[in-house]
Amino acid sequence: MEKNGLITAISVAVLTVFISFLYLSNRSEWTHQLAKLQSTNDSLMAIQTGRGSTVGKAAADIVLADSLARVEVYKNYFDPTDFDKFRPYGVFKDTSGTYSSTSLAERFNVQPPAAIKEASRVGSSVWYIVPVKGVHLVRKGETLETIAKYYYFNSQDATLIAEFNPTIKEGQFVFIPFN
Repeated sequence: MEKNGLITAISVAVLTVFISFLYLSNRSEWTHQLAKLQSTNDSLMAIQTGRGSTVGKAAADIVLADSLARVEVYKNYFDPTDFDKFRPYGVFKDTSGTYSSTSLAERFNVQPPAAIKEASRVGSSVWYIVPVKGVHLVRKGETLETIAKYYYFNSQDATLIAEFNPTIKEGQFVFIPFN
């Protein structure tokens, strides 16, 4: 009986050390994400409290809804086992014919690759249906980098937006692929 107790104690100690290691290695990323969400929450609270002043109620409601939508898209991730969750899709045009479902899945962080479907071939172009994080309406003065800051932890993922959307201009909806 003592041998089993010793094995249990060692197992619990190893598990405790492993959990502590995981916590310490991810703590800085979690605090950064928490600070970003807190900043968004503070902005939303400022908008809500300022409704009755210089900002019109309708304009404040639009800004509030837009901010909440951005937070939801930021938090969105691809879960292939969640069949009840709404999942937006975008159409990706491969003009060079160099991609496959597998390489697109790797590029846009969608696993399994079977989630990406080849829709059509037109000449040398191949069209794919790809799950995306969401959709963004481009406003005046927005750049790829400013759009990426809304939805990605790493703003260098702006290249994914450019790759998925060949043209980006004011008033256009753009797909936000998974990072």
